[in-house]
This record gives sequence, structure tokens and C-alpha cells, in this order.
Amino acid sequence: MPKFSNTRLSDTAIRNLKPGRERYEVLDASQPGFGIRVSKTGIKSWIVYGRINGKRSRKTLGTYPSLSLADARIRAREALQSMRDGDQVEEARPLLFTDALELWYEREQSNRRSFNNVQNAMSLHVVPDLRGKLITDVSKNDLLKIIDRLYDEGKPTQGNRVRAFIKRLFAWAAERDLINVSPALHLPKQSVEA
Repeated sequence: MPKFSNTRLSDTAIRNLKPGRERYEVLDASQPGFGIRVSKTGIKSWIVYGRINGKRSRKTLGTYPSLSLADARIRAREALQSMRDGDQVEEARPLLFTDALELWYEREQSNRRSFNNVQNAMSLHVVPDLRGKLITDVSKNDLLKIIDRLYDEGKPTQGNRVRAFIKRLFAWAAERDLINVSPALHLPKQSVEA
């Protein structure tokens, strides 16, 4: 259930939201139905609740900070108007890379022993390059740049680990029809570990 707030959401308040043992939501006191969801992994996603023909509906708008508070408020108003008009609220656009990553964490990774290693490596080496990109727009070249950088820095073991995590993420995204074909399908292994 959403956690109701008595204050208007601000960038400072959002930055200070910390992950908990379970995913939780904080709704904005100044814009009914609009709020932010904080996953167990710390990813913050904008959400909006409304009704379509009397039936409650929720839409995810994007992730913070890729989608700013001001832009999320605009998207929320548009989504709420569509709901009032009786329009079905579908994910009109492909997911942002960070949204797909959050889904992968929650559905595939969070119960694995290696989860912290995966999350740390992805946050450090992959998210900075792909934040704000749609998952459908990530190319093999984008992924090669990330892995090549690790090899160039003399970190072949880390490069191989990140390559493996990327391949797993994009294979899962293809299985879920979030993308048509994995850009990591033929991602070469650059080096043999010592």
C-alpha cells in the first residue's frame, strides 16, 4: 500500500528516501495520485494512480533522477487526464534501461547470493553510461564501450563479470519481450583471466 505523505515531494526529500526491507511508495500531498516507489535495491520510480471506468489503475512513468520531478509531475497530469477520459493506460513507450534493470533485479536477481555483487557492478560500471536510454536503444556498441573501458583500465576480471551480468540482463529482457533481440547476444569475451 502507498505510504501517504503530509508534505509536497521535493528533490531533497526524494534524494533522502532510502531503500527498506520491502518496496514502498510515498505519494505527493500536493498532487493526488502521484508519487514515487522505492525498490529494495534503491531504484526510485515515478508512479501515478487513477481510475479508468471506475477501476483503479497504476502507471509507472520513469525513474528518478533520469526523469526529473518537474517532468514527472507533467507526465502524471497527462496520465491522470487520460485515465479520467477512460483511456487505457498502457506503457506507451519502451522502458528506460534503469526501469528494466529494476524489474530484472526484483524478478530474477534479488534472491540470489550474488545479488549484491551484480547490483554493485551494474551501478558502478553500466548504469552511468546507460541511464536515461530506452532499453530498446541500447546497442552492442554501447555495451562494448563499457567492457572495453574495463579492459583498458587493466581490469579483465571485472570486465568479464560485467559482460556476464549484461548478457544475463539482456537475455532476460528479450525473453520478456522488452526488446526484440539482445544486443549482448554476441558480445565477445576480450581476455582470459589470469
